[in-house]
Amino acid sequence: MRRRRTEIPAETSMIFETMTRPGQPEKAVIVKTTQSRWRLTLSKVTTGVLAVLCVCITASCQASTGNEGSRGSAEAQKSGSGELHTDAEPLTKRFSVLKTPVGVQWMSGTYGNPRNPGPSTYWIDAVITLDNNQTSDLATSYSPGPNGQTPSVVDGMKKHLPPGPFLSSDALDGAFKQGNWWARAYLNPQSHKLVLVATGT
Repeated sequence: MRRRRTEIPAETSMIFETMTRPGQPEKAVIVKTTQSRWRLTLSKVTTGVLAVLCVCITASCQASTGNEGSRGSAEAQKSGSGELHTDAEPLTKRFSVLKTPVGVQWMSGTYGNPRNPGPSTYWIDAVITLDNNQTSDLATSYSPGPNGQTPSVVDGMKKHLPPGPFLSSDALDGAFKQGNWWARAYLNPQSHKLVLVATGT
């Protein structure tokens, strides 16, 4: 019996053997498949695909983080003269729920660079002293509770903040949404002080 091996090009990764016997027709049988070569090729392709996916995912995450950081910085950037105001009328005309406070201290300005063209978005950081009835009314009407947060005010106002803890709620914030102005409100009943971090147009 004679055997003859015929190799097909590497792309097929198969080897055919033919067996013949005298007086009998020739039969071709696939006797071997180079599975190891397939496995090696598949392994290389899989590794390459995973590497590309890792690079894409990393780049996407970095871009997303960078964009979020930029937005956070832009929102937090407050510009202003640094002048401390003590007149109540600019606050009470924007937030009628304040009625007649005992005293106020506040600073204001715009977000971003005021020299940039276009409409401005304004901010007011205020510490407002209330009388006993006002403090009680806010606490009863809007049910604020402790959340462990400290008002985010500009540096010039930080020394005027009461020591805390502060009480807040969505309902209390909603009471200071009026016209084009809205505020995060923080009540400190012990000192009868209310802190507003307000934004408007």
